[in-house]
Amino acid sequence: MGPGTPSARKRDLSAYQGRGALFRVLARLAPLVIVSCGASVLFLGCQRRAAAAREQLAQLGVPFTPNAFLESARDGNDAAVELFLAAGMRTDVRSHDGQTPLLAAALAGRLETVKTLLARGADVDARDKFGGSALMTAAWTGHTDMVRALVGRGAALDTQADNGMSALMFASWEGRLEALRVLLEAGARIDARDKEGWTALARAAFRGHAACARILLERGAEANARTNDGRTPLMIAASRGQAAAVEALLERGADPQARSRDGSTASSQALANGHKQVMETLEGRDGVRPPAGSRTKGDAR
Repeated sequence: MGPGTPSARKRDLSAYQGRGALFRVLARLAPLVIVSCGASVLFLGCQRRAAAAREQLAQLGVPFTPNAFLESARDGNDAAVELFLAAGMRTDVRSHDGQTPLLAAALAGRLETVKTLLARGADVDARDKFGGSALMTAAWTGHTDMVRALVGRGAALDTQADNGMSALMFASWEGRLEALRVLLEAGARIDARDKEGWTALARAAFRGHAACARILLERGAEANARTNDGRTPLMIAASRGQAAAVEALLERGADPQARSRDGSTASSQALANGHKQVMETLEGRDGVRPPAGSRTKGDAR
């Protein structure tokens, strides 16, 4: 296996781990040099560091290109990331789909790489071509430690993607309970709405994430918030047969008598979709009763 093979390059990059710290120490200790042709002060240590890092990348067969930098960030190859940064690569380079190294590392779940990039000045609120941020990605994937790291670096909590979803909505949609807690404790806006008028609570209700729904309700989420078509979280949960979410919503004041724009209620939507358990849960709540002689989809004919 020759020195130019992918396996050999990965081995050499692994051996480089920790050298970034040494470079930083040398840079701090390097003398300041005043250039006689002007008033500029150059940090000679930084120049030497950049030259050495580029040479090391060349020896490893890694091109000094934005795409190679993005790939290293995505792979969580912190040794290579340190080399690129030491060689002067910008942290705001982008892929064809608008990803920065920070966004690529966040999507791949590379916490240490994310921390490295943030420490070197990466834009914590950079957005991809869909309007997504690293915080949205971490919330969506449930990487709670990454959510904490990004929040700690001042990530905007209520930024919304092109579809209107915020980090809190992504966490609710996927049932990421701990990420949801972190975002709420940091002050995320609880009743923000997406383009369809859905809140984080509506998202949790749709997917049946009862624990997320309870936390949102306990923190003050509006139980009867309406979507653009007039549906409440209770209607959404009932129509999907999400019995646990229906119970959570009813316990916190959701109105079973509320009607959507088409005149339907939570119980009629449950009935129409054949969800007998939910229909039974709703029976007797403020006089809710199924229409006489009605049947659900699951009833015998």
